[in-house]
Amino acid sequence: MSIIQNRVLYGEKPFTPICVPRERDTLIRHVLEAVRRISAEEPDRKWITDVLDFANPRTRYIRDIEPMSIKFAQALVARGVQPGDVVQLYLENNVDYFLIIFAGWLCGARVSTCDPTIKGKGIQQQLKDAQPKVVFCCDSTIEKVAASWSGMVSFNPNNLILWSDEMCQSFLATPDMSLPILDNSVDDTAIILWSSGTTGVPKGIEWTHRGLMNLMDPVDFPPSTLYATTMFYHIGGFNIPMSCCIFGNFHAIFHGSNYDVQSEDIYKVVDQYQAKLLLLGSHHAIRLASDRPNLNYDLSSVLAISPLGSAVPTTIGQELKMSFPNCDMILWYYGLTETGAVTNNVDNTSLGPLRDGRMVRIVNPETNQLLGAYEHGEIQVKSGCMCAGYFNRPDLTRAAFTEDGYFRTGDLGSYDENGLLYFHDRIKDLIKYKNMHVYPADLENIIQSHQDIVEVAIYGKPNLLTQETISALVVLKKGSNLSGEEIREMVNSQVEDFKKIRGAINFVDILPRNFQGKVLRKLLPAMF
Repeated sequence: MSIIQNRVLYGEKPFTPICVPRERDTLIRHVLEAVRRISAEEPDRKWITDVLDFANPRTRYIRDIEPMSIKFAQALVARGVQPGDVVQLYLENNVDYFLIIFAGWLCGARVSTCDPTIKGKGIQQQLKDAQPKVVFCCDSTIEKVAASWSGMVSFNPNNLILWSDEMCQSFLATPDMSLPILDNSVDDTAIILWSSGTTGVPKGIEWTHRGLMNLMDPVDFPPSTLYATTMFYHIGGFNIPMSCCIFGNFHAIFHGSNYDVQSEDIYKVVDQYQAKLLLLGSHHAIRLASDRPNLNYDLSSVLAISPLGSAVPTTIGQELKMSFPNCDMILWYYGLTETGAVTNNVDNTSLGPLRDGRMVRIVNPETNQLLGAYEHGEIQVKSGCMCAGYFNRPDLTRAAFTEDGYFRTGDLGSYDENGLLYFHDRIKDLIKYKNMHVYPADLENIIQSHQDIVEVAIYGKPNLLTQETISALVVLKKGSNLSGEEIREMVNSQVEDFKKIRGAINFVDILPRNFQGKVLRKLLPAMF
């Protein structure tokens, strides 16, 4: 349980970093030390495998990491990369993704990982903020990045790199040369992860070497295979190959490119590779919970499943266990790209207690008053493993952090007398009906409890008379005849008058989401 002192929650134990940093240090030193140790103990240890071409999977071994990263780094030095420069990635998931990141760190550079689906204005903002020396692209991003970068002072056409097997071989053929002697501060920027941009232009979320070292938590799980559907540019996806090479206890399977993973793909991977842990984007977990596998698949290997990316229905755990007979653990995490994981739990009735070394307080977002147990307010987080701020955006950094170092999450939550944390909704997603506040999640949980519902999104439709009218988008299970009026009656019979659904209830095949699995709520009012 969390410890409560003076209306502040504390993790049960102090924070203990896995690798103790020096003042002049980089994460790549710890990565290379780990891969040397693991390779010496188990030379054929697999690191990551891309199963996009299921019949011809592509694998990188732990032993590949150091020699390939060094050659890639020499190729970057040959292109003029120096300590302090930015190496920017507009790449889809692939087996070389992290080797490029490690190469950047070996040069003393900062690495920026971007969503390859982002469009023109977002790309322009990222390039303006980061001012990269080298930009890596794939077939789906090269043209739009070139169009955005070519008019900027930092543009160098020779350093706009279209990554391919041929380019990989070219990098590996780079003549041997000395790499810079690294003298980074442990508090220098290591990685720039970008916000999803669902509320405006993307922001570069700046993680230092110290912050990443503190973020790397070993999973208490026997050596085995995991399967992940998350994207490497997102913090949940970023952590997975990083942890696999530092701790060596997992071989990570993924689908390359921005492939839209279906339930059938997950069943095939589990059957073929006997994966024990599934780390799924929230939308993949929702889809998987509503489907049922072919009896010919052997899914008995799965022991644990963790939905990542955004909140999922409370009923999803039991539905997932129906398809995976030996899965006795659904792992729930709460955190943001800015904070890393703040809580974890195996019980979805709450977010759970705080992880070691984390601090949380609940604050009235309008008065900044510190709130007590069961009072609803903004969740604010402080710990030794969180971002340093927004890259080259001091104005946004000042707005996001309090003077005493807490990060304003924008999430509404509360805690109970045992120190368990609860999430209620995003502040910006609150619906206002005649000056009364309605949490979409409260109504979504009611609707989601119906056996015919796959998922639902509640939103407010602007209305001059009432401020907003509560409306819904619903995804039904195949073959269901459930009507909108039946859903309306189910909800309205259980809630106060101001929470009743008075707007339209429309049915869709899927909810609009970004590649992190977050529902694009800004789009909902205009859809119908």
